Amino acid sequence: MAATRLVSPLEKGCLVHVKYLDHCMFRNADPRLVKPIVQDAWGILDSEQSEYVTLIVSSYTDPTAKDDALRAAGLVIIRSTILEMRRLD
Repeated sequence: MAATRLVSPLEKGCLVHVKYLDHCMFRNADPRLVKPIVQDAWGILDSEQSEYVTLIVSSYTDPTAKDDALRAAGLVIIRSTILEMRRLD
């Protein structure tokens, strides 16, 4: 599925909103009626690759690490599932 609004390339570190298709697990349902769900994600763009984008939703510096290593939580979203991605000002 092609993106309806895919603003790219964006600058690393900018705040973005991504709307994308995600897997859907079902149970005790008619399989003919289930379909992928549309998810929304907001985060800081960490990288854009040809096949995926990486968003950081939270990060911190690990005080127990010798090199004050950055630790983060986020999402890797496969580009072919992205319906819309835009920069938030």
